[in-house]
Parts: sequence; structure tokens; C-alpha cells
Amino acid sequence: MAGSSSKHVSPSLASTSVQIDPSAPGTTIGWALVVEAGISVFTGAFMVVKPFTLLQMISASSSPPDPLAAAMLQWLGGLTLALITPLLLAVPNTKSGIESRPVVYSTMLSMEVALLPLIAWQAMIGNTLSPKALANVAGGLMGPILWRIWVLKYRPELMGRYTEDKKGA
Repeated sequence: MAGSSSKHVSPSLASTSVQIDPSAPGTTIGWALVVEAGISVFTGAFMVVKPFTLLQMISASSSPPDPLAAAMLQWLGGLTLALITPLLLAVPNTKSGIESRPVVYSTMLSMEVALLPLIAWQAMIGNTLSPKALANVAGGLMGPILWRIWVLKYRPELMGRYTEDKKGA
């Protein structure tokens, strides 16, 4: 289109110059993402390196953990470690960082909410994970779930805001 003035933009990890809104800098969410990434490093690495130890801690049975369960837990640990990447990409107070925060929060929220019926089902069928472990996991998920809902629905300014710098204007 020779006469068109529209400009197509491709997504990029590089961020264009923006002015951060001082009333909504996104610092709170940036730090929350760093803390969550740190927790994920610890938990993911523990699942990968010590799956039998973790399985013994959460199992309803006193018998040795199944090697297949340990292998699957290691896969879950690998996925947990991989999810650190989008968390960290959303940390910088840049255009791309700020724009990715709602997507990262919505994705994490959907994963956490999806675990709740699974935990309830496992509690109902019994003899897999200890009731205490299931209650601890479900309880541990409630804080992040409620936080994400509150931020996404009631305090989206905590994600940060910006205005684009106008070049040549």
C-alpha cells in the first residue's frame, strides 16, 4: 500500500522508549514476579534433583515412591523452571515488560485455578497424596490466586503504565 501511513509492528523482546507513569510504575508487580521466580527456582530444582524425597514428604503411603512418579515429578520440575522465563521477561519496567504482565498473571492464575479441582478429586479418591499435603497445596495456592484476581480486576495500575515517547514530533 503505497499511500498508507499505517506502520506494522512485530513483537520483539527489545522495548521502545517509554515514559513510566510515576503514579503507576509497576514496581510492586515487578518485585512480586522476582519473588515468584525465586520460589520457582527453589521448588523446580527440588522437584528435579530430589523427587524421591519430595514424594516421601507428600505421600499417603509409607512405601518407597514409584520411580515413574519420580520421573513425572522431575518433568513437572522442568516445567516449573521453564515458567520462570515469562516471569522474568515481565519484570523490567519497559513497554514489553509492562504489556506482558497481565498475560503472565492471567496464565499463572489459570494454571493455579485448574489445579484446585484436581486437588479436590485426589482428596476424594484418597490413598495417593496425604490429606495434609493436599490441604497445604490448596491453601498455598489461595494466596497467589486471590492476589492475581485482586490485581487483575481491582488494581490493574499495579501492573504499571507508560506513555510512548514521540520521536520527531
